[in-house]
Amino acid sequence: MAACKRHRSMSFFFGFAWGLACYTSVWGIEFAGGTGEPNDPYQIATPAQLLAIGSTPDLTRKHYVLTASLDLAGLPQSQSIVGFGWFSGTFDGRGHTIRNLRIEGAAMPALFHFIAREAEIRNLGLVEIQVRGTGTAGALASTNLGRVVNCYSTGSVFGSFDVGGLVGRNEGTVVDSHSAVAVTGGTHVGGLVGENMGTVSSCYATGEVIADSMAGGLVGFSLGEIRDSHFVGSVSSLTLQAGGLVGNNSGPITSSYAEATVAGQSWSVGGLVGEADGRSRIVWCHAKGSVTGQESVGGLAGRNSGSIEASFAEMNVVSYGRRAGGLVGAGDSGDIRDCYALGNVEGEDDVGGLVGYDNAKISTSYSIATVLGYGWQTGALVGRLTTAPTAVKDCYFLDAWDGGGPDNGIGTSLTSAQMKQRASFAGWDFWGTAADGANDAWFMPPDAYPALVWQTDITGLRRVPEVAGLPLDEARLALTAAAFVADTIRYDFSRTIPAGHVISATPYPLATAGAAISLILSSDAAYVWTDNPGDGSAALPYRIETAGQLESLIDHPELWDKHFVLSADLDMTGRTYFKALIAPDVDDTRGNGFQGPPFRGSLDGQGHIIRNLIIHQDTTHDYMGLFGMIGPGARIDNLTLLDADVIGGTGSSSYVGVLGGYNQGTITNCRAIGFVRHGRGDGLVGFNAGSIIDCRSDVIRN
Repeated sequence: MAACKRHRSMSFFFGFAWGLACYTSVWGIEFAGGTGEPNDPYQIATPAQLLAIGSTPDLTRKHYVLTASLDLAGLPQSQSIVGFGWFSGTFDGRGHTIRNLRIEGAAMPALFHFIAREAEIRNLGLVEIQVRGTGTAGALASTNLGRVVNCYSTGSVFGSFDVGGLVGRNEGTVVDSHSAVAVTGGTHVGGLVGENMGTVSSCYATGEVIADSMAGGLVGFSLGEIRDSHFVGSVSSLTLQAGGLVGNNSGPITSSYAEATVAGQSWSVGGLVGEADGRSRIVWCHAKGSVTGQESVGGLAGRNSGSIEASFAEMNVVSYGRRAGGLVGAGDSGDIRDCYALGNVEGEDDVGGLVGYDNAKISTSYSIATVLGYGWQTGALVGRLTTAPTAVKDCYFLDAWDGGGPDNGIGTSLTSAQMKQRASFAGWDFWGTAADGANDAWFMPPDAYPALVWQTDITGLRRVPEVAGLPLDEARLALTAAAFVADTIRYDFSRTIPAGHVISATPYPLATAGAAISLILSSDAAYVWTDNPGDGSAALPYRIETAGQLESLIDHPELWDKHFVLSADLDMTGRTYFKALIAPDVDDTRGNGFQGPPFRGSLDGQGHIIRNLIIHQDTTHDYMGLFGMIGPGARIDNLTLLDADVIGGTGSSSYVGVLGGYNQGTITNCRAIGFVRHGRGDGLVGFNAGSIIDCRSDVIRN
């Protein structure tokens, strides 16, 4: 600042022994500079200025930056520092730290009491904190509805419920953050977040988590999303539901892992998740360490009622009660796909190398665990299976003579030598073999057991950088820096990606070093249907050859009574939609019935596939799927939708399916594979009032 002058101060409260040399005065509170606006935030250089933020509601709506690290030693608090309602501004730590925060006895102790939906806290470290309260507690925030970016904490946190090392309760986003905090509490206790109803991405926690129930290394109780995150340390629950990553999970977990010692005094104890309910989805995850408990004890999940895919467990599992499994202790419903377990599994009843007690489908998975059971129901792959034997498909286990477990008729026995040959695993999708599919879940190392493709330390594959949305020159530079080569350049139509920017890259997300990466760029014009070789009639239907052409139908309701054929497989990667692509519900009032023109034409897939369709509803539309409403007289034939992910609304009036929300037409020889969350439906369509003939749904409902 060019000049400084002293206004009316609150020195009797804030202690000017901190020595302000230059400041801005507002409401009698002195900052080191700035006006509190987004482009000119208040500057905080002393503890007194930090403490001032919570002194008046007006200041909780302003914007701040730290200009120096602060030490709060000798300034204990009895409530949150910023505890005057919701903080709705921004706070940028600029890489600085706040040390020795001490809060004792508050109902919801934290640096910030509530972080509002529009607020963001970023680039801040909380070091050697001690937070103890009687309710929800966290080092940074008791409740977050906004964004927490690149923040971390060390020290200890104690609370009653929703207790986290960084955030007590998260309904917003926590990204690129971590904690190394000893966390203790009653229920919903996690190393990073106590209860998660939002998104936790690219985060990790280390240390010790202790709770009465629902203890997780990263999150205690999760209804939201967790991805690209991990925990290393120890987790213990005095009663039930302890997990290396999450204690109780009801949402998606992707590309995450735990290396933990997990202990529970009762049931639902797992290396990754203690208990996963029917809305849970666990994809491409693993757990390593040791797990002990009484009932429903598993190397990956203690009790599973959700879906577990592309995951593995590597640990010793010991159960002193019933239902112990190397991968899943007890499963009530849901699917397990592309998983494996290794280590030692030991228990009393319902003991299995992969699953101890299962009431679901298991496919393309294996176990090489050493299995020992002392009571009833022991198997090398599954201890007890309560569904038909056909529910276990293309699954294998290590023969007892080679150190596996007993053959109880569930799965196929292989010797150690056979386990190291790709030809032994019928029905599996291996990387580098196009004939068995495009998912490439598995990788076959030389003279070793199958590994999952994302285990790059085993596979030698490299991660292709995310270049979607980048201009071509920047995408090329990013690929070159990661030891890849930008190869074929193709153009397609996009409604949201600017011209000349990348829509998607292939292959993605993994490739060998030096691999040629093909890019699809957005063209500089919308698709013109009058240029199509078809005319939309039954005799000469419009031909759809690219994802961009299919996407462009969103803007052409006048074509929804025409006829179409697919002439190629379509990959929708890089495109996310918030309502049905074709014939969506256009009414914003939930439960008010379908509004808008339905699809009354025909689409013949001709045996082709639409891959990676993602529709994440915006809470206002009731009819979700590729088609919102398939009207009377319409036909959909010979089409497969693969790896779809469709999220609908909640309630009996929300119809959600991968192919369509509501069908009044005829659907023949179609198949849907993927995930559907919320709403009504069987996976293929949300509600059928027409005809569905020779169709199949392999959709997991969360």
